[in-house]
Amino acid sequence: MPAEKEYDFIVTLKRSIYKALNLVSALMCVLAVSVSVYGLIYTGTSANAFYLILLLDGFIIIFLLYSFFHNRKKDSIIIFRWALTAGAVLWFLPPQNNLLIALLYIVASFIERQLKLPQEIGFDKEEIVINSFPPKHYQWQEINNIVLKDNMVTVDFKNNKILQKETESDVSSETEKEFNAFCQERLQYNKEHL
Repeated sequence: MPAEKEYDFIVTLKRSIYKALNLVSALMCVLAVSVSVYGLIYTGTSANAFYLILLLDGFIIIFLLYSFFHNRKKDSIIIFRWALTAGAVLWFLPPQNNLLIALLYIVASFIERQLKLPQEIGFDKEEIVINSFPPKHYQWQEINNIVLKDNMVTVDFKNNKILQKETESDVSSETEKEFNAFCQERLQYNKEHL
């Protein structure tokens, strides 16, 4: 959620499984290492670049091994930002000298972190914001109903779209009542003032 804005309620949703995103990031790292090793074997490079490439390859390999064993823990989220950045440097260095692919790796390193943030829905008197990538803003006029019940938030949109997600942690019955009362108040206010 944007730090500069305060919300009346923030609902943190249960984390998604990031297997596909982790797989793509790991494959990008393996590709960078493979291409750099191939370049070292079949083309000549200076001694300084040779040692830098070996250092970056070693860093990525150690990171991948660490992430493989660390990924077995249920609540862990692995961020490949530094490994992807090292991969970008590998693509930028000779013999690859590929600035376009290096930039792609840099962009991937920034986006990957954003995609793995816990998804939250912020509710205030003006709007509803989902901190996805990119953030989604909804006005109360676009909503038919919102209910938080049994650790499940349901948003029923007027365009026949329904968003239903489980909350990350248990929500007390008092908080549920307070949240549902707030939402019903906002929905009623918008019905009366349209």
